Amino acid sequence: MVVIIVRDNNVQTVGLIYTFTMQSKINDVAVSATHIMCGLSNGSVALLNIHTKEKLIYHGNGQPVVNIFWLPPLKVAVVAQNSVYIYNFTHGALESLPISGQAWGAVYLVDENKFLVGTLQPGNEVNQGLCNFISIAYKRGCLFWEELSLPMLPRQRMCLMLVGKEIVCITSPGGVQLFDIRSKSWTNDPPLLNTATSLAVSMNRNLVVQTKNSIQIFPIDVLTGEGNKAQKDAHPSHIYPLGKNYIICILQPTRNLTLLELETLQELPHHKNKFLLRSLLENQLASACGLFAEFGISVVVGAWESGSPLPQQRETAEDVPLCEWSPRCTLTVTVHNSPQWELCLRNAKNGRVLLTLPLGDNNVEKGEVYDITFDSETNFYLKIEGPRQHFRIPYTIKQPLGQHLHTITKKKPIPLSKPRPVPPYRLDANGEWVLNMKSKKICWVPPGNLRRGDGGHFWAGLSLVMLGDDGVVRKLTFKDPDC
Repeated sequence: MVVIIVRDNNVQTVGLIYTFTMQSKINDVAVSATHIMCGLSNGSVALLNIHTKEKLIYHGNGQPVVNIFWLPPLKVAVVAQNSVYIYNFTHGALESLPISGQAWGAVYLVDENKFLVGTLQPGNEVNQGLCNFISIAYKRGCLFWEELSLPMLPRQRMCLMLVGKEIVCITSPGGVQLFDIRSKSWTNDPPLLNTATSLAVSMNRNLVVQTKNSIQIFPIDVLTGEGNKAQKDAHPSHIYPLGKNYIICILQPTRNLTLLELETLQELPHHKNKFLLRSLLENQLASACGLFAEFGISVVVGAWESGSPLPQQRETAEDVPLCEWSPRCTLTVTVHNSPQWELCLRNAKNGRVLLTLPLGDNNVEKGEVYDITFDSETNFYLKIEGPRQHFRIPYTIKQPLGQHLHTITKKKPIPLSKPRPVPPYRLDANGEWVLNMKSKKICWVPPGNLRRGDGGHFWAGLSLVMLGDDGVVRKLTFKDPDC
């Protein structure tokens, strides 16, 4: 049985939305913004739509499901008792790989696109003998073995969980151990966590430990005794505006997300901001440029709320100077400068590319695209300015029917006579000088204070927010030229 509960944050009440009932024991659950996925002991996988209450059952290969993982945007990875397979609910099973021994737990390393699966030799129980780890990579749509040399863990009982770059396990007689993937070493059992039976990580990054008759909550620091070093050593690699008062940062090397106040450039305590990201996005106050356009709303919010890292960026670096959401926030249109000049239509929820349309195929589009505006969910236009030309070009998006792809129809350009407004301050092409409305140099930006490319800087009113090569976020505020 799966129960969905919602909490009203204003009146602090809890209400039951719906109950899904399964015909078999649920071994694992994975949740997205719109669906709940359940792995069952009879080998089936159930996909439950939170909004429509629709239930879809895939009967699998008959082996009990051990763990399940989302593989954005549309695939599911299933670790069964004696195999790993990739599944698409539209096309069925795509790839399968048998494993030696009996799987008792697995984690998915998003950055490396691989699974670490804990196995036992046939005939052993989970709390007896030695457990081993195997590594299975998923690349270019295929599963294959990888060489792996990890120290075996004696008398593993249950529960594998990924926290940053560490795997957390419950070990006999109920303590907790931490395995560091980078150093390939185990920690000792922290004494506070004896008699543990299951683990979880809360949205504010605390460790939730279930014992026989209680639930205990500890900071993640308790696992290492030295604080969350992975987060401490991380530094911003991209910055984006979030509404009018906040900045969202992608941290390296963890690829986790953090929020800063624009006024102070200080990180917000997690208890203050755990609901901030979702509320800003749902109220359409956030800039969609770059981060949200590439990954989508649900991926960014899911990564923030779960504390998991973002997926890897695409291999080819792209500049996204312009991006706009449709009125109902279901689509985004972006204009890319590299690797080629093109318009890209995406699903705003999951970042999936629906269509790309090359630009610059005639003299009208040889200018600079400086504005994207939606008139409706399916109609938008670009404003383009160039040598002796200034146009508005309307476009219409044709919604797909069944399995048909999206299409975009370009209409006749409309000449514009009024020049576009000049911002009071801007950067020159090299990002070295701040220019005023008359293109006069008024402020020099020292080398290394502003990283080039998308996510390296943005304007917030009269303030230039910059991310330096040293990982420091800086802000320059200029006077209002009208005062």
